[in-house]
Amino acid sequence: MDLVPLKTKRLRLRLLGGEHEGFYCSLYTDPLAMRLIGPTLSRDAALADFRRAVRANGQAPKFPQRGLEPAISDHERDPFGNLPWETSPHPQHGHRVVAEATDTGAVVALYGLQRWDEHGFDWEMGVMAPRVAHGKGYAVEGMSALADQLLSNNVARVLLRCRPDNYPARRVARQMGFIEKPVESATGAVILWARTMKRDRQSRQTFHNDQGKRAHE
Repeated sequence: MDLVPLKTKRLRLRLLGGEHEGFYCSLYTDPLAMRLIGPTLSRDAALADFRRAVRANGQAPKFPQRGLEPAISDHERDPFGNLPWETSPHPQHGHRVVAEATDTGAVVALYGLQRWDEHGFDWEMGVMAPRVAHGKGYAVEGMSALADQLLSNNVARVLLRCRPDNYPARRVARQMGFIEKPVESATGAVILWARTMKRDRQSRQTFHNDQGKRAHE
């Protein structure tokens, strides 16, 4: 069973731990980093949130057992159907993951992964990055690896949400192969993004088939 660690071309991904307190608190108290996310936190509030996140990471991830395909099929028919927050106000559990640059060891991104249901069919992802990491492609590199790991563990659907004016998040979601749907929520306009297990496997198979054809041309 996975939920990190992972390595990509430039990143090392692992669970948030006690050694990341300074990074976490500086991120949540930075108005620029929080501009498209939510209210900037005070130092005390950020520290309390950090401690909750580290405690939550102590719980093992929960993924669907094999043999529950009917629920998975529902998501394939409509990737945006039966959204989990329509029936539950809060996710069942959440994990925080950090990305460290392999060349410097610096923390360059913080990812949130939330399991919305008891079985682990639906997971939601989000990302934040410090100013020094903006525009370097770390977000999409790390999130792609995490989404791949979730879907390889029988997760039926991975979801993202962002504001319409959050153009960096929209660009990242498109690069990761998510499909989008603009909606109106109680708090205003939102763009939903989804990747499902079966569609993901089909797209991977198509990619590998195309690569094989090119190799024989």
